[in-house]
Amino acid sequence: MYKWIKIHSKRFLKQNLKIFLFLLIIAFITLGISEDNPPINNEIIKQDQSYNLADNIDDSINYEVIIGTFLGNKKRNYYGENAPSNLNLIWKIYLGKGKTTISRKIGDKEWEGAGWTGQPLLIKENDNFYLIQGAFDHHLKKINANTGEIIWQYKFDDVVKGTGTIWNNYKSVERNNRLIILQGSRLGVGKYIDSKHISSYRAISYFTGKELWRLDVKWTDSYSRDADGSALIINVLPS
Repeated sequence: MYKWIKIHSKRFLKQNLKIFLFLLIIAFITLGISEDNPPINNEIIKQDQSYNLADNIDDSINYEVIIGTFLGNKKRNYYGENAPSNLNLIWKIYLGKGKTTISRKIGDKEWEGAGWTGQPLLIKENDNFYLIQGAFDHHLKKINANTGEIIWQYKFDDVVKGTGTIWNNYKSVERNNRLIILQGSRLGVGKYIDSKHISSYRAISYFTGKELWRLDVKWTDSYSRDADGSALIINVLPS
């Protein structure tokens, strides 16, 4: 009886020693994560309202986002302040046309102009106004609202139907990345819903028209991999 108790006591101590050492290692790891070294994954970033912009940012251009998303705000209910008494043509431009793939059975079609959901965004730079407009010629365009001059064009892989959203990335140390356009397009000419990669959502610098990153739109239960939605930016303080 004594021998049986002795053997099981050793086994008990051996098993619990392993558990104790495991818990001790976890405790040291936990203590090593301090406020100075926070975990990277799932980190909650609190915006600092007292943040000062870096000295090397060129702030010679004063800008204001007038219309920064579809229908003007997060409630999608802004239609302007007052209707004008009359309308006069100041300028006009041709937005172009481009191919888009409907399906394997139907093939490609040619669309012209812009989508009904493709409303322009409006930004004020100093005393000038500029539009951001997607078109069926596969391009996102920055247009001088006073003259109709196209400042830059960014080419997608397909027609651009929806309205983008402008993110005021006010903490950026590079002026060119202070305003970022989040814009999607159809899935891509010659591509289908079961294609491996559909990079139809992009981030584009408002100031330069250059691509910053692109997102691969995954295949889900949805019948489409187009990126037509207008993003909402949450938990970010205004500039």
